[in-house]
Amino acid sequence: MKTLIKSLTILILMNACFTGIPAQQVNTLYFMENVPVRYTLNPAFQPVTPYFIGLPVIGFTQFGVGNNSFTFKDLVPNYAGQSFNNLKSNADVYHLYSQVKPTGVLHADFQTNILSFGFRHKQNYWSFSLSERLNGVATAPRDALRFLLYGTNLATTNSYNLSSMQTDLTAYAEAALGLSRKIDNQLTVGARLKLLSGHVNVSNTNSYITLIARNQKWTYQELGTGNLSAPADIQVSNDYDAVTISSLKHNADWLRPAGLGAGIDLGVDYQLNEHIRLSAALADLGFIRWTKHVQNFTYRETFSFTGPALGYNSSNITNLEDLYNRMVAGGVLSDSLKSFIQNPSTVTRSRNSYTTATTARLNLGFEYSVLDNTWGFGLLSYSQLVKGTMIEELTASINARPNPWFNASLSYSFF
Repeated sequence: MKTLIKSLTILILMNACFTGIPAQQVNTLYFMENVPVRYTLNPAFQPVTPYFIGLPVIGFTQFGVGNNSFTFKDLVPNYAGQSFNNLKSNADVYHLYSQVKPTGVLHADFQTNILSFGFRHKQNYWSFSLSERLNGVATAPRDALRFLLYGTNLATTNSYNLSSMQTDLTAYAEAALGLSRKIDNQLTVGARLKLLSGHVNVSNTNSYITLIARNQKWTYQELGTGNLSAPADIQVSNDYDAVTISSLKHNADWLRPAGLGAGIDLGVDYQLNEHIRLSAALADLGFIRWTKHVQNFTYRETFSFTGPALGYNSSNITNLEDLYNRMVAGGVLSDSLKSFIQNPSTVTRSRNSYTTATTARLNLGFEYSVLDNTWGFGLLSYSQLVKGTMIEELTASINARPNPWFNASLSYSFF
């Protein structure tokens, strides 16, 4: 009995030690063989223990937020002894602008364990998990920053393509049943089947958004669609001067399924020889069909308005505070928004079911082990397709496994 209690205690602690702040997954876990939760990164991985238990929240919780363009150093290039908002020269402005990808992506990810457990049976390892997840992403084109940093600095016509300004936010519960099977001493394959229960989704896609700025006349055009599935009703007045959001009667409605879906994880783990181990996994391949509390919007807008008398030119901007004052306090942004919301537009509303896809992840792993697998040198390629934009990350790690109850890993990621 004491042995069982000791084993359970060790297993619980091993699961509880990992609350991370990743980009979209905890890459450092990938090569930590003694951590059972790494099967979420590759369903072929079998925990080294005969069984494991993951407790609510402390069993596994992760939160991450990031982007594919900026680092803190890019935004604050002169940190030491300087203010936080310096853009002292054209070189500083160009450096900031040059960091932006053609489509900038801001993404956030949250996942917490409700219950998970697994056990070994002969050559098979079975696992079950129940978790709450939230994925959010917003994309913006490089032209948006070009407008902010350089303004309408051309004498004739300035054209900005803002079509990739899109959003997607999804909250859902995930129940997964996994099986990893050792085919022989070298090859192990695995899969996890998932039932997805959607809580909330907010998303939009644009066919086009363009802004053409001339000396005196600016023209704005847009066409796009939006979807909302949430236990709340949003009403916008015809003249856009009031927005009313009314929630349903019971708070528990936020946890009841607004949509159902399915997903799958697939993985393979191959021990090429004594030293080299190869692995690959395709995770979070799935969909949710939203059927309750649904609202759909199709919006179309074309209008012209009088821009600033001499156009907006950012040549006198020397820091981020100047940029804010010019756009907000100076009235450029407020005048533009006022023209936008007061202009008649075509918005079509409906309540039709729709389908969204979960964001799939591709992991490709390579590890070279020495000293009877007590030390390993790993390389992990992680790719994710977000709103048509590929996010890629390469993680190098040094992994220590001196005994069955202790693992350590030092990793560094390149984005």
